[in-house]
Amino acid sequence: MFIRKLTNIQAIMGSVVTMECKVAGSLPMSVEWCKGKQKITKSSKYKLLHTDNTVSLEFKLTESADTGDYSCKVTNTAGSSVCSGVLTAKVPPRFVTEPESQAVIPKSTVLFTSIFEGTPPFVVKWFKDDIELITEPSCMIRLEKYSSSLELYSVGTLQFGIYSCQVSNEAGAMKSAAELTTVRFGQQLTLTATVKGSEPLTVSWVQDKDHILRDGDNRKITFENNVVTLVVPKADSTTAGKYTCQLRNDSGLVKSVSQVTVLGL
Repeated sequence: MFIRKLTNIQAIMGSVVTMECKVAGSLPMSVEWCKGKQKITKSSKYKLLHTDNTVSLEFKLTESADTGDYSCKVTNTAGSSVCSGVLTAKVPPRFVTEPESQAVIPKSTVLFTSIFEGTPPFVVKWFKDDIELITEPSCMIRLEKYSSSLELYSVGTLQFGIYSCQVSNEAGAMKSAAELTTVRFGQQLTLTATVKGSEPLTVSWVQDKDHILRDGDNRKITFENNVVTLVVPKADSTTAGKYTCQLRNDSGLVKSVSQVTVLGL
């Protein structure tokens, strides 16, 4: 009864996808679609079509949960026939853990780490100031299935700058950046974070685990043009530590972390 059966399909998450097959046989003919054992009906998500000898199932917005086995069953007075196919929704990469900005002592070893999720395989690249890095005597790049790290050895002034990790797959790409700097006793420390999200937004800075920072007391906090800035005019023994910028709105909470070491203490 099937002239052309369903085939396996790989689709990018968020795209419109159609599974279809061609049938032959006398009318009237009924068509039933299932995902696994669950019957599929017409809805805001699914569109069921039967035009001439073509029957199709259209996904209006593919999601990762759509991955699975699908079957089409056609029935008429002569009997019924079933064919099946697999839909795999490819998910673009998303960072679970992003590289953290660091202020460090010269000649120290620095480690940037990223953890990500999505549909493998991934292509991972590390950059310094938009120049791609490769493993060499001064640095080591490591890659596992869902993580990657960049290790810098004996860092000096030439190594200070913006480091970024780019992760891509067939469904898309994502990039995250971190800054490597040094700050000396008595110098100004400036930390910035660019924020995006729907209003209302609440932004806060936390030092170490629970010290909520406020404007004043040898620091200034500003939030202008989607950039939140923390300035410590003169770094001292209380400046060293882990700084977390927290962004909160109705969608949830996002954090950016920086590790600061003050030289000359």
